[in-house]
Amino acid sequence: VPEAFEPADIQVARRQLTRATRVYEYLSVLRADAYATAPQTQALILQVPELSALSPALISATLTLDDARWALVEREALSSLEQTLRADVRPAQVADAKGLITRFVSRELNSDEVTLTGELAKGFVVANSVPNPQRTAALREAARKDTPPVTRSYRQGQVILREGDIVSP
Repeated sequence: VPEAFEPADIQVARRQLTRATRVYEYLSVLRADAYATAPQTQALILQVPELSALSPALISATLTLDDARWALVEREALSSLEQTLRADVRPAQVADAKGLITRFVSRELNSDEVTLTGELAKGFVVANSVPNPQRTAALREAARKDTPPVTRSYRQGQVILREGDIVSP
């Protein structure tokens, strides 16, 4: 009997969307900062745990988009994250969910913007469906009870194994 999981926890999605919104607002502030140098801004972005895997090229793309395109990328990152977290994402499925996040991005974006959107959203994808040990144990116990015992009868002198047969558990 496979492990039983809780359904997707909507509170996890809400927390992640709230966090993503705050991080994207922070990015907007950094984009508008006329006094910070590019290396300073890059260092500040990389300090955000969810963005720490962004490449210098993606950070540069984030900072150089015009405001209208940035607003579209930001909106699509939040939308794709929300769509991803609507489904059950189990701990072992997080990497797959991150890899598929761009499937929810609008066709309004060009391919570079789709890549940027996906990378900005990936850091916020987490498991929202956790194992339920009590339910798993109950299902396994029910399966044990529902499985009939296996019995075999042998006649006296019946050959069970032949010489050279390999016995495995």
